[in-house]
Amino acid sequence: MDRRLRANFRRQRITILLRELGLAKCTSTKLSALSGGERKRVTLAVELLTEPSILFCDEPTTGLDSYGAMTVVRTLREVAASGRIVICSLHQPASGLLKIFHEVLLLSGGRVAFQGSSIDAMEFFDSLNLPCPPTFNSAEFYVSQLSIIPDKEAESYRKCIGVLIGLPFMNISGEAMNQDTIQNMQGLLYLVIVETVFTFNYAVFYTFPKELPLLLRDIASGLYGIAPYYISKVIVLIPGAIIQPLLYSAFIFAITGLKGGLLGFVYFALPVVVCAISASAFGLFLSASFESMETASLFSVPLDFLGLMFCGIYLHLGYLAPDIAWLKYLSQFYYGLEAVSLTQWLLIDHINPEEPCISSGLEVLEKYGYLPTHYIMDIIGLLVIFSFSHLAGFLIIRHRSRKEPVY
Repeated sequence: MDRRLRANFRRQRITILLRELGLAKCTSTKLSALSGGERKRVTLAVELLTEPSILFCDEPTTGLDSYGAMTVVRTLREVAASGRIVICSLHQPASGLLKIFHEVLLLSGGRVAFQGSSIDAMEFFDSLNLPCPPTFNSAEFYVSQLSIIPDKEAESYRKCIGVLIGLPFMNISGEAMNQDTIQNMQGLLYLVIVETVFTFNYAVFYTFPKELPLLLRDIASGLYGIAPYYISKVIVLIPGAIIQPLLYSAFIFAITGLKGGLLGFVYFALPVVVCAISASAFGLFLSASFESMETASLFSVPLDFLGLMFCGIYLHLGYLAPDIAWLKYLSQFYYGLEAVSLTQWLLIDHINPEEPCISSGLEVLEKYGYLPTHYIMDIIGLLVIFSFSHLAGFLIIRHRSRKEPVY
């Protein structure tokens, strides 16, 4: 507050705010002893002390019960009634909250779906033959109708990519294997792994640059800690990184007619799935390391280049110089491609001999420098990258949360 104001006026102003926000009983309580909802209201009270002309409130009701949420929103309406501008973002607002606002803006996928009063919102959805049931929370109804389910979109995307990749290689294993079709088979396996790693790696670059300012503010408010936040991110990502690659692998396996039956599909899909979760973990590590998605993307390019160089397609892994041979063990592409290659080439006993003569799947594996006994090692290698990336990402976020200022 303005230091030029008298002490009596400042005390009176604080007392009024505490009473309006239901915090009068907490006047002599330490902040560390307050509940999460009470801390949220104290944060709002601090902002209201200066009587700002424009007040932006990002989810002021999150973490509050229905009574606390209603108290906060009514206080904000009174602030607006005094001639100030109040803008709030709400996530899953309680029943009746929308009616307190003068105007409502509904977003879907970052785009404006509706803007107007809460009464106009009801009429708008009625005009679309989407009437809100009388006993239903109107806010939840609007959110449910406008929600775009990312998993469903991503699932459809993966199916589409699977079809596009699989069609040129349709029934590849049904053809007589010869020297020409070796390249076709290995090219298919290469595309499966590379597309999986790139998709799940780059998909998470936006995570921390976008959320870090909010994270720092919430940590400063004592709402949660770094560990629960990071673990929740990992838990949210893993189901999508399992289901989508499974569907993708199923499309590829069915369209191209790869060998092995049901058990062969399991062996084929496992490294694809583990590549996906490993790539998303590495993407989170890069996201945590840089302040912008653009910088993370730029830094990942040379790392991807090195990983692809040592995947076995461009260099014979059995004839690498000792000084650089170890670099292949840092490559997700190497682990993934070797594993899926083993699932197919070990099932091919005969290849029509021509010049140059490769007569079996084992010789194909030898050509690329892959070892027939490395399947388990490849899975373990991907899991090590997954674990290290998440550990490093967590430590970096924890370090940044302690060093960067809270806005």
